[in-house]
Amino acid sequence: MLNHEINNNDSSTFHFYIISFLIALCSMFIKMPQIKNILHAKKAKSVSLRAVLTETCGHSIVLVYHFAMSYPFTSYSEYIFLVPQDLILLCLLLYYNDRFDMRVVTGFMVYFFSCIFLASGVISNAVLKVAIILATPISLFSKSLQIYSLHQSKDVGQLSLTTWFATTVCSTARLLTSFHETGDHAVSINFLCSILLNLVIMAQIVYYNRVNRKEKLP
Repeated sequence: MLNHEINNNDSSTFHFYIISFLIALCSMFIKMPQIKNILHAKKAKSVSLRAVLTETCGHSIVLVYHFAMSYPFTSYSEYIFLVPQDLILLCLLLYYNDRFDMRVVTGFMVYFFSCIFLASGVISNAVLKVAIILATPISLFSKSLQIYSLHQSKDVGQLSLTTWFATTVCSTARLLTSFHETGDHAVSINFLCSILLNLVIMAQIVYYNRVNRKEKLP
């Protein structure tokens, strides 16, 4: 009986490791369709700069938090790929909006040094807990900015449905694995809220694509 339970636990853990690996693999390319759309069009219409900036902050907090708390690598591996892609996307948005200057360079330097400092372990766990709790409203605010921007423009522009679909799938899978690996309710709530707002953005993209196609018909 005991051996059976141990085998079940081992099997369950193995399955979660496989899911975590697939999430990390998907995350290596998750923002690429969005980046490709912007590079191809040489503009970033309907992609909210404020939303991407806020999302980058939120993802960075989650990455730094998991690293500083010494959680299993598999519980946050996707953020190692997500954050660099966020930064590339942010640079593209700043460039195509003619806002890339020395202030931006200074801001990036402050950002990198802040992340290194927070991940170094010198900050108390209580402060880190506050940071991860803030990651949820930051994530909600980021996606709300994108929802509002898309509602205002009523034009999908360079927004990638593929990227948002993949993000939703990965967030759903991560919701299942994160609680199993860390038991952290704050992290699970963060993923659940992200999933709900991702679905809203996906629905907007599909809806406005359909509306715009109908308007172009003779």
